[in-house]
Amino acid sequence: MKEDLIKRSRSFLFNEKHQTLVGKPASQREIIEAQQQLHVQFHSDYVAFIETFGGTQV
Repeated sequence: MKEDLIKRSRSFLFNEKHQTLVGKPASQREIIEAQQQLHVQFHSDYVAFIETFGGTQV
């Protein structure tokens, strides 16, 4: 995931006004289990996003 996009997303999502939009970051175990249950391999950008931001509402 591009560092600039991560910085902009972090700036937006971790802003006091948007705290309710951020979910709990996913652990490696949760990611692996989800991939196994869904029979998919997540793209590395998606993994980086959910490890950082969790399941955001944005």
